[in-house]
Amino acid sequence: MNELNNHDYYLRRAQHSRQLADNAASPAIARIHQEMATRYEELAAATRQEANEKRLPET
Repeated sequence: MNELNNHDYYLRRAQHSRQLADNAASPAIARIHQEMATRYEELAAATRQEANEKRLPET
């Protein structure tokens, strides 16, 4: 999978985790899903950054 595909994957996982958090019966479980969503968003940002760095021309 390339970086942009990873980026999209992580964003989908983050969205899914937030949906699970919204539907969780337990506040503790909701918090876990929120934390997972945040981590997926961090991974998405990191893969976007990697993709951008690979596109920059070397000087």
